[in-house]
Amino acid sequence: MTTISSASTAVNTSRISGLASGMDIDTIVSDMMTAESTTLNKLEQQKQILEWQQEDYRTLNTALYSFKEKAFNLKLEGTFNAQTAASSNSTVAGVTAGADATEGTYTITVNNLAAGVSKGSTAALADEKDVNGNTLTLYNQFAELGVRGLSSTDSIAVTINGTALEFDLDQDTIGSVVTKINNADMGVKASYDSNLNRFFLTTTSTGSESGITISSDTANFLSNGSNNSILNLEC
Repeated sequence: MTTISSASTAVNTSRISGLASGMDIDTIVSDMMTAESTTLNKLEQQKQILEWQQEDYRTLNTALYSFKEKAFNLKLEGTFNAQTAASSNSTVAGVTAGADATEGTYTITVNNLAAGVSKGSTAALADEKDVNGNTLTLYNQFAELGVRGLSSTDSIAVTINGTALEFDLDQDTIGSVVTKINNADMGVKASYDSNLNRFFLTTTSTGSESGITISSDTANFLSNGSNNSILNLEC
């Protein structure tokens, strides 16, 4: 206990001795820290100045590059002889004009339009619904199928543009025939006009490459053979 008390007394005496000297230790330390921080502040200021200079150099470099491009374009004939052109119907034809284009008004004449291939029933078909409004199957709608020796449980195979399709006489209807053809993605679209009771086949593309080729038809359902087709399609 005596040793601790002596040490404590020595420390307190040292602290009192420092204060008794009349020196403001806190102020001296603060001034020293301020002097040191001044150097750091100067470095931060110099850093900011250098960053601003870097941005200015970058802006100047961009401006010089743009000026260089514009000066180069002054050497080109197209800069001084630029021509513009406008179409009276840009949805049909778009036009552009080169530097050597002759001024004037020009007319485009269309002699022929590319058309697709289509086949349609030459006569009205039997009604697709019965007297109660129920949709008939192919066998019930087209009596000619029975006349040609087919039963309601039979199916007919048709190949259109190389794609084979099959229609069940007791399941399929004229509407499902249209759906099967359209879902086959063979460049042919089918449709049925219930008001006119007519069936149509049309190519989805135009030009010389388009066509409708029925290479196989077991019941002469679509194509014209020795007998008229069931759907009365034109040749």
